Amino acid sequence: MNCEFHLHLYGCFTPEILYEQGKRLSDIPRWAWFAREYEAAWGKAPTWYWGVENGLEILKSECTLSHPTSFAQFQSVFNLSIALFPAVPEDPFPATVALQCVRDQGVQYAELRMVIPVFFSYSQAQIFLCMLSRAFFAACSEDFHPRLVISLPHAPMTLVSQQYEWVREAMKQDSVVAQMLVALDFCGDEEQYDPREKQAFFRKAHAENRATSYPLRFYYHVGECFSQLGMEAALYRVLQVYELGVHRLSHASVLGIPLRSILRSEPEAEIVRLEALQQEILARLKVDGVVIESCPSSNWILSGISRFEDHPLLRLLRSGVRVVLSSDDPAIFRTGYEEERVFCREKLGITEREMEMLDQYAEHVFFASIARDPRRKGCSLGM
Repeated sequence: MNCEFHLHLYGCFTPEILYEQGKRLSDIPRWAWFAREYEAAWGKAPTWYWGVENGLEILKSECTLSHPTSFAQFQSVFNLSIALFPAVPEDPFPATVALQCVRDQGVQYAELRMVIPVFFSYSQAQIFLCMLSRAFFAACSEDFHPRLVISLPHAPMTLVSQQYEWVREAMKQDSVVAQMLVALDFCGDEEQYDPREKQAFFRKAHAENRATSYPLRFYYHVGECFSQLGMEAALYRVLQVYELGVHRLSHASVLGIPLRSILRSEPEAEIVRLEALQQEILARLKVDGVVIESCPSSNWILSGISRFEDHPLLRLLRSGVRVVLSSDDPAIFRTGYEEERVFCREKLGITEREMEMLDQYAEHVFFASIARDPRRKGCSLGM
């Protein structure tokens, strides 16, 4: 079964869709914000794509990524989708377009992540969650089974707690939300915030899961970027997130990167110490059956590695940790479900036996997710 466990809804808009959307709009109110953030990240202003010849091709060159870049540069590119598709509580158009893009990839099961805009009120958030859930429900068919994941910011905790309560309330009040919304995901700039700040939040959330007929899974972006933290702190972040009781680690690239390729100038004793720490954490995750979502193209571009042989997926998979593949933001990284599999074979040298292991892990995660999810009665999953 073709499964995408890690997709961001606004990362699914192709350059062609973005270009056509810009042509449809009489005004792009957030263009100035996009241009400012883009220039800060890239050192140059973006082109106004609709006023030049070959605008679509220029958009593709400026707002898709195929070589290593910083997280700030990635975020500035992602911002174009936000500028062109402003979130409106009752408007299903962005979700419908993104879902069709995923379906066109031949994916059968997909979890797409979406944020609740920070400027939404409680009532707007409730309308928004109901609208999204109905868009997902309407997209269900015999061969396509999408599910909604709401992304929460890493901090501040007052906002995290508020949006969490809004999600729980929407699930209580609306059966379609309860059917379609399966998980919460922590995403954004992970390096600024210590996961241990969320210990009280997760104790409460896990307790509420045990008391409800509609439990939520929890995912957490961690170990994806570590230029500010450093390798040791980034490694401990992964362990700290795992100890919060999350169901999946998103990326965790720091566990798979050969440290000698990053720490060449460090003393040998320091490298050996950090390698031992990396191995210790990997061994613990393997024993406990922890699942890591790996996004090969995205991890190649954002992890700061320069050689394919240093790609974190290789070590993660060969350590025995359970890994599932996904394409993260397929339109931005010029990829898709099948392209990621080709990337694994042709760029990383992953063997057919290892590809079979990845398929087995995906199947296990899919059925484990559905088996403990009472919402499976709502939309056929082909079982």
